[in-house]
Amino acid sequence: MTSIIIYTKKEKLKHKKNLRNACSFWTLRYFPKKFDEEDNVIFAYDGFIQGYFGNSFSNFYSREVPKNAVRFSPRWYELEKKIPIKSFQGFKYADESIEKMLDDFKIKGD
Repeated sequence: MTSIIIYTKKEKLKHKKNLRNACSFWTLRYFPKKFDEEDNVIFAYDGFIQGYFGNSFSNFYSREVPKNAVRFSPRWYELEKKIPIKSFQGFKYADESIEKMLDDFKIKGD
C-alpha cells in the first residue's frame, strides 16, 4: 500500500539500527491505515531521509508490541544520496516520488 516516513533524532535511529532482533517496532500515536506488511518504514533526521527498514511486519502483534506500533525487520538500507525533507511530528505517508528515490539512492543493506 504505502510506506511511511518517521522523523526522529539521530540517536533514536542509531538505537534501532543497532538492534539485531528478528523484528523491531516503532510506536505511533495511531496505526497508519494505508500501511501494509510489504511497505517500508523510512526514517529521517536533520532535514534528510537517511534510509529505511524493509519488509515491515505490521500485522504481527504480541503482548510486548502495542497495536499502534509498526514492526520492521532489522535490515537497514542506507541512502547514498540523502533526500531533503522538512521536519514534522509523528509520521506521514511517502508519495511515489519518494518511493522511486529510495530505489535509486539505496547503497547497501546491513
